[in-house]
Parts: sequence; structure tokens; C-alpha cells
Amino acid sequence: MMLQIIFFAVVTLVIAYRLYTELGNKNGTEDQHAQDWQPHPLESQEEEQRPAPGPRPVEDAPQLDDSVRSGLQSLQSKDPAFDLPTFVGGAKAAFEMVLNAFSQGDRETLKSLLAKDVYQNFEQAIASREADGHQLETSLVGYKDVTVSDIELENTTAFITLRFVTEQGFVLRDKDGGILESSGAQIDEVVDIWTLARDLKSSDPNWTLIATDSEEA
Repeated sequence: MMLQIIFFAVVTLVIAYRLYTELGNKNGTEDQHAQDWQPHPLESQEEEQRPAPGPRPVEDAPQLDDSVRSGLQSLQSKDPAFDLPTFVGGAKAAFEMVLNAFSQGDRETLKSLLAKDVYQNFEQAIASREADGHQLETSLVGYKDVTVSDIELENTTAFITLRFVTEQGFVLRDKDGGILESSGAQIDEVVDIWTLARDLKSSDPNWTLIATDSEEA
């Protein structure tokens, strides 16, 4: 598949993902993202005035094995504001943004999300596709599973590895709109592994996507 080829081609990927609050920290700008992350709107002014909740306790974090739970405890001891469910939500948003931007040939979005050398890899693939007159249409049907498979702390640097299991469809068209390749009626299950890192002592709040990999579904 085209998307899997791209992810295999990029050994290290750096995302300048600027939505700080959506990657696990709270810095006072949560309200502007409230609709994205709250299942229900606030019902009263009284509720709006309540202090923002702290990070979800480790005991409430779902689908964590003992080693991941221990890693989360270590991370939160260094960064008490870190919230794992919020982080996962932001990582999912970044995942979808990268897939859509590549499919649509949206260079500006990719440039804002990727490091210069990684952007060049994506841009070359887009340019090659355009030179052939091809158009790629992709659809992220949904997430079957997003699992935190590892959390490690080395000195002040935290590493979080996530396993995304998604359902995707795609169509590759020629310059006349004819179908060159397609997932057809079959929705493909795709497994991608992302590792993100951040120096907890850094003033830069952004997490960096330092590695990607894929698995056979």
C-alpha cells in the first residue's frame, strides 16, 4: 500500500506538533480545544468555574501492563501535569493529519508538521505522483485500537511508544481518473508503531516523533 510504503521509508520522523494541550500537558489554553476533547458540553456556569482536573491517576489509565504503568508513574513524577489519555488523543489527531496531508498533497500542512529532511521525503513522493498525473485518495475509516506499548524515562527524556491499529481505504487514480490501484470494498487493517520523545526539562513543550515502524496486520 502507498501509505505503508511511505511509513517504511521514513526511519525517523520529527513532528512539530504545536497543539501542546493535546499532547498531554495543560498550559491554560484548554478551553479553546474543549469541544475536541470533552464528550459533553459544560451545563452551567458553576461547572465552568470549577478548577481543571489534574492528570488521570495511573490506576485509571486503561490497557497498561505493569512495565508501562511503572513508566507512567516515573514520567508523572517528573511531570505531574502529564495526562496520558490527552496525550493519546493528540497523537491520534497528529496521525490523521499526516495521512490526510500526504494524500492531498498538502505541502504547507506537512511542512508545519515535519522536520526539513523528513518533509523532503514526503515532498518528493508527492512531486513524483503529480508528475505522473496520479491522484491518491485515502480514508482513515477508524481506529480499531491505540495502545501505549512502552513508556521509558532516560534521565530527563521521556519516550512513549504507541501501537495504532487502523482501518484504511485507498484509491490511486491516473490523470484521466481511472483506477490504477485500490483497496476496493475491502477495508485494510494497518498497524503502525510510533515512538515519541520529549526532554521534560526543555522549555519546548512539543513531543518529537523519532521513529515509525509497521507490522503485518
